[in-house]
Amino acid sequence: MKFGHELDQTLKKEGFPPEWVSSAINYKQLKKCIKRVERELLGLGLDRKTVELLWQSLDNPGSTSRSSQLHPIFQYSFADKSQLFRPKLIFLVDPDNATLLDATLSPETWSYLQKLAVAKREESKVTELSDDEPSTPESLEEVMNPMENLKLTDTASTSSTSSIDELRQESDTSPEFLQPARIVEVPLMSNADFFELLMNKITTLDMLHEQEERHLEDVIKELGDEISKAVDLPKKKKVAKSNLYAWRTLFDLYVDSDIFFSTRACDRGQRTSVDASKRLQLFIDKANEQHMLDAFKFDGGIGVIRFIQLNEEVLKILKFQEINRTALTKILKKFDKHTALRASKSFPQTIASDPFMAQSVAKDICARISQEIIPTVPQVNDYQCPICMGIAWRPVRLRCSHSFCIRCLVVMQRENQDHCPLCRENVVMQADSDNIDRELVKFLKKNFPKEVKEKQKENEYLAGVDMYGPDFKEMTPCIVM
Repeated sequence: MKFGHELDQTLKKEGFPPEWVSSAINYKQLKKCIKRVERELLGLGLDRKTVELLWQSLDNPGSTSRSSQLHPIFQYSFADKSQLFRPKLIFLVDPDNATLLDATLSPETWSYLQKLAVAKREESKVTELSDDEPSTPESLEEVMNPMENLKLTDTASTSSTSSIDELRQESDTSPEFLQPARIVEVPLMSNADFFELLMNKITTLDMLHEQEERHLEDVIKELGDEISKAVDLPKKKKVAKSNLYAWRTLFDLYVDSDIFFSTRACDRGQRTSVDASKRLQLFIDKANEQHMLDAFKFDGGIGVIRFIQLNEEVLKILKFQEINRTALTKILKKFDKHTALRASKSFPQTIASDPFMAQSVAKDICARISQEIIPTVPQVNDYQCPICMGIAWRPVRLRCSHSFCIRCLVVMQRENQDHCPLCRENVVMQADSDNIDRELVKFLKKNFPKEVKEKQKENEYLAGVDMYGPDFKEMTPCIVM
């Protein structure tokens, strides 16, 4: 199946909004433009094989003279994006006979370039190029001295004085090098039509990118506020506690699923839409198997549905972005196949800073989810004692600002360990009951009641072992017969 047809079918099958479909890269229309570009190049005598010969002369600098190495005899470049997007060919030619320096072209190309060079030579005076002079598609820029040619390319514009001196030394032994050279720019109109059409689509996709990102940011803010209210109900503490643990369990499963990104060394980075889709479905299946929706009280389950819908929307955006990037890659490869102009390398570099190429909506939105939704439910991992790895109940904050659970701190003082385990500062033996973080105690009791209760029970048992020895057994409640 041809890619153009496959692209149309995918856009319809995935159920993208109509405004998305109309913004997608029009592969078929761009494909038709390529035929016009090919005809235009043939009219200049630049068939595919001829252009490949030009590239070969640049790929093998050892086979050309020093002058053409410093100033390439052939370039295919794009105008600044702030101006009209105009591709152009640049040739370094001999002004006397219009032959391309250090290259062999077809007779048709020679004839075309000779007409351009002769027409310019007959002008009364040749003006020197200035760096800030804007180029137009109709201009034929020229320079009459090889030394001045250094100002016309990106590599030469930063050349040092020593490079110019080297050229002058070479010119003393090479009379041919002293001959004046002329730069001829050939505007490519069909080429310009192709890339202007492509740039218009990329600009539209950038605008769509920003619009969808703003929409999802609003959804994330609303959902974050909704979850915060569901886990903090002063008049319904049991309901709030149930919702709190339900959301915490759901978020633990969500983070472990690594749906859109992986932080593991074996597969670190952003996932493809296919992989993300499988992982999202697996997350939903596990949530259903564990009956997580049943744990939410009152309207808490509605928030879960909205959270899943948010992730499905992020997945849809990821798919759409991947489809368009694939379309861009394939149309540029087809362009190169018919023209040999290597646009698949130069064009992406030209638009590298565009949001379409440089940013990922999925990455941006997932970052917002991690920053604004998941933190609404405190995670126990953020409040662990770095020594026993349990919840830091009755946390003691040392003078160095590090905190530990009171049980671990008592053990350190008993063993005369004065160094903080994290920063090695001598602060442990100075701590007493005044160092207990009272505000954090209240926070832990409110947000981790189960964990606090278990930690209290564990501390009581360990205190009994300290007092009565290893044979101490946990006390059981008395039974009255």
